[in-house]
Amino acid sequence: MDDLAKVVLDMIKISNHEVVIELQRAFEKDPDHSIAVFNSWLDELQEMYDKAERVEDLENSLYNIDNLVDEAENSISEIRGYTNV
Repeated sequence: MDDLAKVVLDMIKISNHEVVIELQRAFEKDPDHSIAVFNSWLDELQEMYDKAERVEDLENSLYNIDNLVDEAENSISEIRGYTNV
């Protein structure tokens, strides 16, 4: 293992951040395969990030739909105002 990888792994092992707790547990179970465990954890982290990004896109789409519905309701009210003259 090169020096940078060792430093990164050492920092993860002493971190108290909630994101790395699962990784720390995996290191404890299989310390001889730290790099493989780290790569697997990193893949899972990327998957979580991708899902969070899709949720954010969905939230933005729902916000835009809500705004368009408001505009449509306002237009309908305006049209009704013209027909009640």
